[in-house]
Amino acid sequence: MLSSATWVDQPSKRECRSPNPAQLFSLTQTTFRLEIYSSIGEVTESYKNVDKWVKPERAPFNMNWFAMKPTTYKEPKGTVLIISPFNYPVWLLLGPLAGAIAAGNTVLLKPSESTPAWSSLIVELVAKYLDPDLVAVVNGAVPETTKVLELPWDHSSSSIIHSANLSYLTETN
Repeated sequence: MLSSATWVDQPSKRECRSPNPAQLFSLTQTTFRLEIYSSIGEVTESYKNVDKWVKPERAPFNMNWFAMKPTTYKEPKGTVLIISPFNYPVWLLLGPLAGAIAAGNTVLLKPSESTPAWSSLIVELVAKYLDPDLVAVVNGAVPETTKVLELPWDHSSSSIIHSANLSYLTETN
């Protein structure tokens, strides 16, 4: 799944440089550095390190427990909700996406409604390059976000979550 991370790179650069005239976002070097290149870096890091991250970890030696050989096994949390803010709408969506996929989770992406050009590009690229059984995208504003927040989530990456009443959300550190 992460090996198809090149979808973030070449196609999106071309598509971002020649946006539809109706799309009102400007692409500066800063945008590419902070949005595109940072996203590529996080996807690449996840791809390179996923084997190391999923290995079971032995607990440090403890006289009380050594005979039991305590080991920590990494397991996916389940379905993850990632809601992107309007500032850095690509990086703050794709960075957590790379980590969630590397951890073995399925993901629902909710791009910011304040960045319609980026949101439509994300929808197009995700549909084209990622497995629809693993990653889905929901566009919309407050009503759609409210409906999405009412669903049971195993984990989320959004500050909006903290204001919603989500008693079923998995506790995180």
